[in-house]
Amino acid sequence: MSIAPRRAAQALSGMGELELIHAYNNPFSLLLWLLTGITILTATVIFTFMGRGTGGADEMAEESIAA
Repeated sequence: MSIAPRRAAQALSGMGELELIHAYNNPFSLLLWLLTGITILTATVIFTFMGRGTGGADEMAEESIAA
């Protein structure tokens, strides 16, 4: 074990090193899953909107030719 969990365990009375590591591990794991979900959702939204395109320049060129 590293020094940091030992010092933290000493600062918190009644909590051992292993319990402290588990207390930090579970919320950190949840945070990583949350950030993974946000990243996947953001990538999906961006990919969806990039796939659509606006077609602004092409539509304007066709309208000016047709007029």
